Amino acid sequence: MGAPMNTFLRYDNKPIRLRTRVKLADCSLVVDGTLFGSQNVVGMTKEDGLIIINSQHKIPNIDGRKVAVVPANSLSIEIAGKIIANTVLLGTLCVFLPDIKFDFLCEAIKERFKGEAAQINLKLLEAGYNYGKQIFKKE
Repeated sequence: MGAPMNTFLRYDNKPIRLRTRVKLADCSLVVDGTLFGSQNVVGMTKEDGLIIINSQHKIPNIDGRKVAVVPANSLSIEIAGKIIANTVLLGTLCVFLPDIKFDFLCEAIKERFKGEAAQINLKLLEAGYNYGKQIFKKE
């Protein structure tokens, strides 16, 4: 694996003019769960925020932040035969952030990928979405 990195996304119904770094995120996705402890994800997520982590290990909510653990690597290996954790995590994100519409992500995948790659990514997205619904029911 390469060096740890942070990527930020701002979304709104109106144009966003702010071009600075996000200091406190409403939601954080941790694609490589092994980096959770070393990258201060908790400190970079708002106190009432959401952290979605790709991990096999149970992690409790932390300091008011909701933590959703998704075994994205295992799910993607089961579906695609290789690790494509990011698509699985995006599916889970749709459950917890209703502004991110599952159908819109499906359309984006169909636009970006063709043939078998599109079908695999759609299955991965759906697996993450279904897993997220199971987590949401338990709470």
